[in-house]
Amino acid sequence: DCKALTNFMLAALKQVNIASYPALIKAGSEAKIKADFPASQFNHVVACAIVAKDTIWLECTSQISNPNDIGSFTGDREALLITKTGGKLVRTPAFHAKQNGRNSWVKVLLDANGDGAIEMDTKFSGFQFERREKLLHGLTHEAQKNWLMNHLNLPSLELKQFEWKLLEGEQLQLNEKLHMQVRNCASKSGKRLFLKMSLLNEALEIPAISERDQDFYLPLSEYAFSNEHMVTYTIPEKYQIETMVPSALLTSIFGNYELKMERKDNEIVATRKLLLHGGRFAAKDYATWIDFLKKIRKADRTQLVLVSSDK
Repeated sequence: DCKALTNFMLAALKQVNIASYPALIKAGSEAKIKADFPASQFNHVVACAIVAKDTIWLECTSQISNPNDIGSFTGDREALLITKTGGKLVRTPAFHAKQNGRNSWVKVLLDANGDGAIEMDTKFSGFQFERREKLLHGLTHEAQKNWLMNHLNLPSLELKQFEWKLLEGEQLQLNEKLHMQVRNCASKSGKRLFLKMSLLNEALEIPAISERDQDFYLPLSEYAFSNEHMVTYTIPEKYQIETMVPSALLTSIFGNYELKMERKDNEIVATRKLLLHGGRFAAKDYATWIDFLKKIRKADRTQLVLVSSDK
């Protein structure tokens, strides 16, 4: 299909005098070729159009991809352009960490029992957009709801309403809006409520292996991203802060992490930022990577304590 549909696209572009070429690609998550070894190493073809000193990549096989919608399947790798003067190796666009974004704004209205009414507004871009785009077009509304229920890390969740919407712009984004009712959103013990400052964050797994004697690789499609998460808790009446959460700031060769909290009248605002780079690292840095993950997990698990003034 990719050969036929790309040829149709090239023929259509030729009719309107737009220069374009077929581009052979080894597709797949972060697949690469040996550019200095002549061989048939390709399994896919796309169209490459040249317009006003710019390059536009066209994934002709997909029924949902927009122009220049290059993701983990064909992005950041060598492609062989078939031109009239011969083949030319060029590189497809890459997503960098700050383009693979997840920006969330969460509002939690707590009651005295620790239950919460939650509104969440999130924008996904880059590789993180890509994952949900497939679900948006490939699943029914009910199947999308079931997927969300399975992936939201909350106890006793009632998903009252959700919406997924594509946002056009310089970079495609998916806007996710959720309305939820959650029992035990804050853990209650006697007169106290314990609040997680990293509510609804996706936790990073810590590998079971603690040492390595060879270089290790963190896939860019999983470990190159920039996430910002803001949670605003509205405190129930007669509750006061007993224990504050200390700010955390971590910096390493793998990225940066920041967690901070502030009080605004009857609200508590927690902001978490995480930037990861991904890529290949030396074996000697593996212990630093594990330590970085453990420190992030420890900061994510910190809890703010509220105490009731009722006797």
